[in-house]
Amino acid sequence: MASEELMTNYKNITITISSDEYSASLSILPNNNELLTLIELGQAIKESGVIVGIKREILLSLLDKYNKGEKIENEIFAEGTLPFEGSKADILYKFILPSGIDSNEIPSICQLPSFITVQQQQVLAVKIKPKQPIDGITVTGKHTHFEPIEDIPFSPGKNIIKQEEENIIYYKSAIDGSLSYENDILSVSPVLFIKEDVDASVGNIQFKGDIHIGRDVLPDFSVESSGKICIEGSADACKLKAIESIEVQAGIIGKNKGEATSGDKIYSNFVENSKLIAKSDIIINNGIIGSDVRCGGKFVMLLSR
Repeated sequence: MASEELMTNYKNITITISSDEYSASLSILPNNNELLTLIELGQAIKESGVIVGIKREILLSLLDKYNKGEKIENEIFAEGTLPFEGSKADILYKFILPSGIDSNEIPSICQLPSFITVQQQQVLAVKIKPKQPIDGITVTGKHTHFEPIEDIPFSPGKNIIKQEEENIIYYKSAIDGSLSYENDILSVSPVLFIKEDVDASVGNIQFKGDIHIGRDVLPDFSVESSGKICIEGSADACKLKAIESIEVQAGIIGKNKGEATSGDKIYSNFVENSKLIAKSDIIINNGIIGSDVRCGGKFVMLLSR
């Protein structure tokens, strides 16, 4: 059953408290033979139980109108503070995930893959600021209390542009690069780091900057860079292309379809059945067999012992 309004009568004065008790109104029956005083009006308000949010200026104005013969009916003279439970912060991610990864399967940015590439001026994230709660109080003095809302720790790091508005913060990339998130800090690096193999979970790579791969590039995948390519493992029947140098620390195993094209130098431990094209030098540590090698500089063979 819904709450009803509370009414208190004092002489010819009626005080009505709303059903939610967040406002109180005043009605006064006309009485041409007697003026009403502020003390009498105050006594009526006291007996009604209204103690919070009383607007003295409004009372004085209503009292003056009444004593001039004007009708006073349901005039609000007191208002409490409506409670607001607040709203939580939220972060909306705007970057494109690598092929085969569903954003719905990533509950937090902490679990993002490490090979997300972004472009300059790209919006990476939008943070909705939290709104803190407002404790309520009725005109009769009843309180509603809420606990403070905690914010989501999220800070801009290197190469991140932060644009803040009243309720929203935009985070943009200042450069082309790879996205990273560590210790609550979002950053963009000019180097793309891939810790594991370049395989179906990563896909083909095209990156405006240097690329560093911690393991192998598997067959039939391609890696293209506007800077350098460094592979700690091997390049297996794949295609490599870099504006600057290419370094393959384990070796290039072409299987008669692998290629490496560099706008500078190519370094490799060994090369088998591959095609190498370098604008400058090609340097091989431990031998080369069955390969097509073309360079605009020197071809160097360093036979390690």
